[in-house]
Amino acid sequence: MELAVVHTLRKPESAHKAREICGLIERYGYPYKCLSMEDVVNGAQISCDILIVLGGDGTILTAIHNLAEPETPVYAISYGRGGYLAEGRPENAIESVEKILTGEYYIERYIRLEVKLNDAKIGDAINEAYISNVMPGKIIEYTVSMDGNKLFTLVGDGIIVSTPLGSTAYNLSNHGPAVDDLLDCFIINPVLSLTNISPIVLSTNKKISISIPKSESSILIDGYLRRISRDAFIEISKSYIHTAFVRLSGVNWFVQRLRKRLSWKG
Repeated sequence: MELAVVHTLRKPESAHKAREICGLIERYGYPYKCLSMEDVVNGAQISCDILIVLGGDGTILTAIHNLAEPETPVYAISYGRGGYLAEGRPENAIESVEKILTGEYYIERYIRLEVKLNDAKIGDAINEAYISNVMPGKIIEYTVSMDGNKLFTLVGDGIIVSTPLGSTAYNLSNHGPAVDDLLDCFIINPVLSLTNISPIVLSTNKKISISIPKSESSILIDGYLRRISRDAFIEISKSYIHTAFVRLSGVNWFVQRLRKRLSWKG
């Protein structure tokens, strides 16, 4: 079993803890590599059997998107503002990693959404895809269809299409529903629409398309992967790729994330 430990240079305390974790892994005799997020962004792909990432949700999502094998199990230790995707905390990091090294863990898998732009795949969303005008502050007109059948045409700031895992992220901030991770669905959530419409929850057996014929639009996946297009035709469906997280506790992950969101003081 080879492990990779990823931290961010923007938080020196995470780099210090990463060195402690690597020392522990070395004492157990497992091969490992220690990378900064800056290394990863500059092209160092992460190849390992288990990834340990220290950072906030942005760091966690970026690290997962840079895995050589996308379903590599990930254990996240929170060094961010919210840390909603992280089970571990800095104060119990060493104890938690020791449990992983001794096999005291299990794996939970979460659906992703495949996102295509004009028939070309651009990525698999872990949390969400956000479609908006390329110019901040400008509205777009877009049409949403399900299995080729038009649902509605709206004018507004944009639209979020979220996984259940991502339902407690941007979707929840935009007054969308928090959705249990066990449901096989996605959430369509218009952002500041001129027409009053509530978010819609659909089965992932459906295929969603969003057409934006009159504007130059931006598609942002997990706040990380961005594409810009004029006359965009976006297709969203359930991906064959899942996200795998290492779990140590028996606490329901949806409940834990929701508690964090509702108790966050900023």
